[in-house]
Amino acid sequence: MASAKQRLVAVACQGGGSHTAYTAGVLDVLLDRQNDNEYRIMGLSGTSGGALCALVAWYGLLKGGTSLARSGLRELWADNAATGLWEQTWNACAVSASDLPVDVHMTPYQPPLSWILAWGRYWAPRPQWVDLRLLVEKHVRFADIGHLGALEQLQDEVGQWLCADDASDLHIASLGPGRPDLDRAQLAEVVANVRALDRDGRGPSGRFLKVQELAADLRRIEEIAGAGGRWTRPDVERLRDALRSARAKIPVLLIGAADVATGEFKAFSSRKNEITADAVCASAAIPWVFKAVEHKYWDGLFSQNPPIRQFVSDPDSAAHKPDELWIVQINPQSDPKAPPTSASAILERRNQMSGNLSLNQEIAAIKATNRWLGEHLLAGSPRYKLETIHWIRMHVPTLEARWPMGPASKMDRDPGFLEALREHGETQAQLFLPIRRFIEDVWKEANGRARKAAAEALCAGGSGVSELLNTVDLMQDNLQELYVTIDGMDIMPTRVTARQEIAGRASLDWSGHGMHSGKQVLFQGKADLVVANGRIAGGAIHDMSIIKIRTGRHEPQPKAADHDPRRGSPASVD
Repeated sequence: MASAKQRLVAVACQGGGSHTAYTAGVLDVLLDRQNDNEYRIMGLSGTSGGALCALVAWYGLLKGGTSLARSGLRELWADNAATGLWEQTWNACAVSASDLPVDVHMTPYQPPLSWILAWGRYWAPRPQWVDLRLLVEKHVRFADIGHLGALEQLQDEVGQWLCADDASDLHIASLGPGRPDLDRAQLAEVVANVRALDRDGRGPSGRFLKVQELAADLRRIEEIAGAGGRWTRPDVERLRDALRSARAKIPVLLIGAADVATGEFKAFSSRKNEITADAVCASAAIPWVFKAVEHKYWDGLFSQNPPIRQFVSDPDSAAHKPDELWIVQINPQSDPKAPPTSASAILERRNQMSGNLSLNQEIAAIKATNRWLGEHLLAGSPRYKLETIHWIRMHVPTLEARWPMGPASKMDRDPGFLEALREHGETQAQLFLPIRRFIEDVWKEANGRARKAAAEALCAGGSGVSELLNTVDLMQDNLQELYVTIDGMDIMPTRVTARQEIAGRASLDWSGHGMHSGKQVLFQGKADLVVANGRIAGGAIHDMSIIKIRTGRHEPQPKAADHDPRRGSPASVD
């Protein structure tokens, strides 16, 4: 059963070397289920190996839709696996070198590592296996991306023109931005280049899918560009609207890297026509293995891992922001075996915590905005909406039962290991989707009739489910404007059979707020959910406690018919 309204989702893919084969499995399921129209992936982001997965999935969506995106991911990881004696020997040496009990300091700028890498590129049976740029360029035509990027970039130029015009009207033109030259011939050329993508026939059906979806917008832009004469403000506003309509149909891609010289984070954006082979290589430029890209960029582990903030900060209005952020997390958030005592375990935990540092900071900022929206401190602003955050975390203990998962395993490209990671990603995504639907369509649903219908479609029978649903009803009956946010989600598969019978358990940390007797109540708790074959088979919401009760004047919200408390203030399209 699809939700009444299709939700906009941004998927953020954390980096982690070979472990990001897990991400490919997750994306395969998420892309497949997108066809149910319950949600639409409006953006992807990634760092290092996560950037590679996000790029190939995003490019597939542009070219031929979900089917091409899924096949592109499978082909990418088949190419990345060590096949043949030469590659398997190289892989074994790389893993062994990464697992040495002593710290060996080498640099790609000097021998012996520079010689080893050059020798590998020369003798490799498949050059793309040892050269990331060749691998990326085999699976993505960056010229295609450049044409679409040029179209998206026009909106920034139009916005600059309008800003300069406003500054002129206010007689402060000297303080405003310079007015760009909107060349009508150049506009027509950009549109022609985008149309040529479809005529070249590079999609699975002989067409470039995304260009077909943009047909009406491209016609409007051509009409405006062909009008001739000097630009007037109404002309530019019509052009802005056409470009906005086109941009809304194109998923955004963000790739994280770090500027070595300035120490600043860099998120390469498709909206700014910055997606190139260099950008992808920069995101994966581990400094003790690869030279800095363009002499300045290092691995995205040192920056945003993965980029998230730009999904909610860059768009001008809530209508262009995702309803949900799904984080594909490679590095474990917690470690039940802590504190580590061996040198390798200490190094691994340090790397895990470093990889999660910027992620946790960005999530904290988004949660703060959600809290301010819940307290009506940002009420009425068209820029903000409540952002639901979900995690699809790798369950390391499941993989450790079959494969070593230490630091060196992130260098391991053994085909069996990569396939195990990919299958685990598929399993976790299949367990995640019904859990996410229960949270969004049952737990958060204020309308009792809609909540009951969603529960009947999603939940199996039994006393365990009845107790779970009774707790949800009790919370909804006693609190108005209930908002629940998931602070952490760990999913553990318990049964996976050859017949694709999948079962698992999820442990959730959650918090929320709601109104009771004119007072705002802040609370937190835990939840356990049992999933079997796509349905919620049991669980409980427990350990609930009140954190704080606030008194004071409560600002009324729009009627329920016009407002969904999960989405924040009603969005306006600017």
